[in-house]
Amino acid sequence: MFFPKITEDTFRPLKAAADLARHHEGYLDSPDCPYSDEIKEFLRARQVAIQTQKADIFDVEGDKNEIIEREITGLINELKQFGTQLTNKDHSEKIQFFKTYTGVLEKLVVLKERVFNIQEMATFQSVVIRLMEEVLSKDQIAELMSRLRNLKSVSQ
Repeated sequence: MFFPKITEDTFRPLKAAADLARHHEGYLDSPDCPYSDEIKEFLRARQVAIQTQKADIFDVEGDKNEIIEREITGLINELKQFGTQLTNKDHSEKIQFFKTYTGVLEKLVVLKERVFNIQEMATFQSVVIRLMEEVLSKDQIAELMSRLRNLKSVSQ
C-alpha cells in the first residue's frame, strides 16, 4: 500500500483553502482564485462531504413539524448552493442538475405544504378541544365525540 508524503507544510494551506471555501460563498469561483480545476473540484467535494455529516434532525428540542420545515428549507438552500458550484466545463451536467432540481423542488414544496397543513390542523384541533372544555359539560363532550365517531368521514 502506498501513502503519499503529506507534511504539515502541505496540509495547512490545503486546510486553510478548504475552510475559506466553506465559509465564503463563491470563493473557488472568483476570477482571482489561482487553483487548478482539479484542486477546486477536490475542495468542492470536501465541502459536500462535510455538509452531509449532519446529526439526526430530531435530536433537538422543538416541534417536529417546525424541525421538518427547517430541514426542507435547508435542503432547498443546499440544492441552490450545489447548483452554483457547478462549473461551465460540462453543460450536460448542468442541464441534468436543473432537471433534477425542478423535480426535487416540486416535491419539497409539496412536503412543505403538508407540514403547513398538519400545523394548521393541530392548531384547529387544540382550539376546538379548548373551546369544548370551556363551553360543554363532560356528558356533552362524550355525546359529541360519540356522534363524531359515527360519521363516516371522521371515522375513516
